[in-house]
Amino acid sequence: FSDGFPDAEQARTETRFGKPRLIELLAGFDTQAGDFSQLAARAVDEFREESEQFDDMCMLCVRRL
Repeated sequence: FSDGFPDAEQARTETRFGKPRLIELLAGFDTQAGDFSQLAARAVDEFREESEQFDDMCMLCVRRL
């Protein structure tokens, strides 16, 4: 994943989404690998609330068979 995910900020509290939050999200995920990127993007959008996304977000998801 690119730094746009963990560096996303919530202006109201001046906090960042952070890697630990992203890892926690991944730990609770148990369906298709490709669906995780959509889940993560939604989680960041909800976290940001009305704050602008200032950086791009890119994620590659793979599943080991």
